[in-house]
Amino acid sequence: LTRTNLDPGERERLLNLRGPTVDKRLLIWRGALEMARQDPLLGKGLGTFAIFLPEVRSLKLAKYFPRNEYHVDHAVSEPMEVLAESGILGLIAWLMLMAAFIFGPLAAARKARDRDLGFLLLACSAGVLGMVAHGAVEVCLRFNPPMFMLWVLPGLALAATRAAGLEPARQHTVALDGWAKRLALSAVVGMALGLVFAYTLSDFVAGIHISRGKRALQNNDAAQAERDFARALATRRGSVEARYLRAFTLWKIGNLKEAEGEYRRVLATNPSYFDANHNLGRV
Repeated sequence: LTRTNLDPGERERLLNLRGPTVDKRLLIWRGALEMARQDPLLGKGLGTFAIFLPEVRSLKLAKYFPRNEYHVDHAVSEPMEVLAESGILGLIAWLMLMAAFIFGPLAAARKARDRDLGFLLLACSAGVLGMVAHGAVEVCLRFNPPMFMLWVLPGLALAATRAAGLEPARQHTVALDGWAKRLALSAVVGMALGLVFAYTLSDFVAGIHISRGKRALQNNDAAQAERDFARALATRRGSVEARYLRAFTLWKIGNLKEAEGEYRRVLATNPSYFDANHNLGRV
């Protein structure tokens, strides 16, 4: 930082531990802790951080958002968001899972006889540790690519553990008499997996459309953004985020009647959504 061509103001911002970047995070974390205080055991519910944070936010946080268009999607810290949405029990479960992903491969690496598999296990452990450490002060684990990597690394570690012969494969058999029972069991399992896949796929595709819409908004292309948010709603009708963003975009392009309708649909699902109530009033 001392030998780069950064301007003095930018260098001061990066080195100042009480500057806007850190101060904004601290204010958001304070709101997350207040949400956890209100519902300490089980939290506010998965995916509700953006909905309930405005109710407990500090007034100082609003100064970082021009024109009072306040909106925070995530806690800028995975443990904080897990605590706010899932409570103490959810945070304990999350920490135990991450500890298993980090220390499990590390313990197996010490016992591995094959040097290459040992290095692979060590790399998987270090990779998860790095992502968790980054996620403690960032929002990276809420994006699809790092989230995918977070699950791939333990999978590689498990495969390396089996390949090294450290964990012998176990055979599990289910005895069912007759083809009818087997067919019924296969149908139930297939339906369950199909529903999970369909829900996950629709959520993933809707997330892509939402990301494109946000990018279009940043480029001042409101018409394209509205189309992207509409596609997200067509893919996942229950997406409150997509409906809110579409209402916001409709408001920007002057379609107040349809914007009002979308805001009212958001509030029918989440009556306490602060930003939707505020923007509906402005519309």
